[in-house]
Amino acid sequence: MPWAKTSDLSTRLEQREQDLMPNCTFEADGKPKCTQNEDMMATSWAFLLDPEKLAKQFSLVQRKSIRRDWMLKTLGLEETDVYTFPDQKRYNWKVYDTPPTPSSEPLDHWNLTFNARLELSSLRSLSSYKLLEFGSLFGSRRLAFEQPQNTALQSNTKRLMAYSWRNPSLEAISEAIADRLGGRENYVSAHLRVGRHDKFSKGAVGRMEEVFAKLVQAMGLDQSSVDQLVREVGVQRQTGKPATTRSFSLVEESWDNTTERNLSNSPSRSLRCKSRLHGSDTPWAALNKPVYVGTDAEHPRTHEALQPFVRSLPCLFFLHDFQTVNTLNLEPVVELDRLRNMTDEQGKPVEKWMLPLIELEVVAKARTAIGTLGSSFSAFGAAHLHASYWNPQRESEGLEWR
Repeated sequence: MPWAKTSDLSTRLEQREQDLMPNCTFEADGKPKCTQNEDMMATSWAFLLDPEKLAKQFSLVQRKSIRRDWMLKTLGLEETDVYTFPDQKRYNWKVYDTPPTPSSEPLDHWNLTFNARLELSSLRSLSSYKLLEFGSLFGSRRLAFEQPQNTALQSNTKRLMAYSWRNPSLEAISEAIADRLGGRENYVSAHLRVGRHDKFSKGAVGRMEEVFAKLVQAMGLDQSSVDQLVREVGVQRQTGKPATTRSFSLVEESWDNTTERNLSNSPSRSLRCKSRLHGSDTPWAALNKPVYVGTDAEHPRTHEALQPFVRSLPCLFFLHDFQTVNTLNLEPVVELDRLRNMTDEQGKPVEKWMLPLIELEVVAKARTAIGTLGSSFSAFGAAHLHASYWNPQRESEGLEWR
């Protein structure tokens, strides 16, 4: 659901909740015949997170209905107990914990301008109200904290969310894919947001070139080779070379005709690289590592913005490569196939809603994970969830802010 003004958003959310209810008609014999709305799903946070871990640090109330009367009744509130900050635009309120100074505004790569400034001290003056309600929490940059206690609270909350993440079924699927790629130590990943008619689709080509440069450098390409490759990426884009071109000329000359396309470090030996590997005596040999890309692109191998990855990385894989037998995968991931029968607490199929989360887990389990700048979803996987897999000892660190 896209952002909307507070009054419109509340109405839409309540309508969505109504739409989630089974649509029932009665047969001639009086028996009900009900159908579920398959275009949306509602489930508790406990489906993805361990609420007990979060409850040790925060007071939580599981919201079982979006309706306002349900919220007031559950919390024991009257309307007069609530102070609302309604959103009249997408980036309305921004909360600061320090007085305005030139250095208090963090660098914003999206040039987002918030309409109103709120000070924590001003919020504290509203102590006569029992609930402060914001029209939406859209935008991860709403909190501009500089005080150590507040930045610690913010970072620890993000970390707790990541370390509380758990769904055994999703975990088994992502682990099976990671194993197929050679294990967590042996592949790298990127999470690429290219969007559809939104801020991510605008300038997606240039933004993906930046992610590509970070990824190949992380794979071990020396800086001069990175610069050389990125320059050719730009030239190919400007000259409009078709997306069907197999590779960039720089790396095309390094393909090793004698090398098999089998993924050598895959224990199952069932994966094959799409192209021949680069020769071991060339500077591009570092690009032979298995690469997993999670993306919202509907057709990633032909998407214009993803061509630097597709043309340069012989062992590049997307989620759909593991779902069926194909030229790259001789054996489908059984655990992924079981997702078709997976349901939520109400028994509703969840496959299409879980695929982006599985992608995020596979990305996070890689030894190195690169995300898309400006995407909080991408950052959660490539940074916070990645840290929970690779630094499990940090789960209990840094809670002194309590």
